[in-house]
Amino acid sequence: MTTYASGASTAPATSRAMPRHACDTHFHVFDDRFPRPPGAVVNPPPATASDYLGFAVTMGIECGVVVQPSTYGTDNACLLDALGKLGPSFRGVAVVDLDVTDDELARFHRGGVRGVRFNTRRPGPLTLRMAEPLAQRIAPLGWHIQLHVGAEEITAYADVLAGLPVPVVFDHLGGVDPRGSCGKAAIAVVCKLLERRRAYVKISGLYHVTRVGPPGYEDAGELARRYAAIAPDRLLFGTDWPHPSPGPFGLPSDPLMLERTIDFAGEAWRTMLVDNPERLYGFGQAR
Repeated sequence: MTTYASGASTAPATSRAMPRHACDTHFHVFDDRFPRPPGAVVNPPPATASDYLGFAVTMGIECGVVVQPSTYGTDNACLLDALGKLGPSFRGVAVVDLDVTDDELARFHRGGVRGVRFNTRRPGPLTLRMAEPLAQRIAPLGWHIQLHVGAEEITAYADVLAGLPVPVVFDHLGGVDPRGSCGKAAIAVVCKLLERRRAYVKISGLYHVTRVGPPGYEDAGELARRYAAIAPDRLLFGTDWPHPSPGPFGLPSDPLMLERTIDFAGEAWRTMLVDNPERLYGFGQAR
């Protein structure tokens, strides 16, 4: 019996035909076979790799990227297990610290990992001070750094991010409120990195930035369209399944968010779903 919570239905996910190899670049797996450490802030019900595959069918998704949630810290056992079950059309983003060995990084790469995530919005081992030394170590593997951080950090580390030897991927439209001065400054940093083709941005988790909510997510859409106008070749789509932190509007409808995201991407929607993730994550290449 499926135990995850999702707003998806068995109806077609979008009024448009989903292209072959459409990719969801942001989802999580929670499997109770792997212990959650005491004090974990995010503790949703189980949402296994098998659950996700069923969900993906309803959404027309063929490729995907499993992102290590804060729940498991730097223990990537659940992530690697999920990648083994999901198969060669899937990649992963791990969480590591500076103590990770080269042998471990190589093992993660063989397992399908292609990036390191910094999530400073939750208690964890990483700070952006570690971005440069970790980037130097993962650059030979062709990995990237993924950020779910606050607006102040994006602004404070703008020069560091611009100088990294790997791409930077921003979660959830940058994850900042575009209305305040701090948010505007952070978005300016994201836009500059997009213009220089140093970054990608995920049109994901619309509920992380919206104030108006569904069905339109108009404020999130305004920001997404701005990014699309600057760098359509740097947009990525993500569901954020199974929505472990859905926010004040409750559990979202996955088909609705996919429809809105396609609308926001405009003419770049197919590129967002297929070409951009293929370039970043190496789909079509052997793990």
